[in-house]
Amino acid sequence: MIEIIIEVLVLYIFRYPGAIILSIFSKKTYKYYLEKDGYLIGSIGLIFVVIIISFILYIIKLFR
Repeated sequence: MIEIIIEVLVLYIFRYPGAIILSIFSKKTYKYYLEKDGYLIGSIGLIFVVIIISFILYIIKLFR
């Protein structure tokens, strides 16, 4: 039960970065993507945030 709550919460939080990324790379608006399927948009946002954090950690490790 707790896994479902955490999954929904995480995907809801990462829906906003996902909508931003999709609206940057397409001609549709930010609001359009927020109204679309939250699971897909949240997954895209989660992947984007993981890539950014990984890149930052790699840069920090590179210059140490």
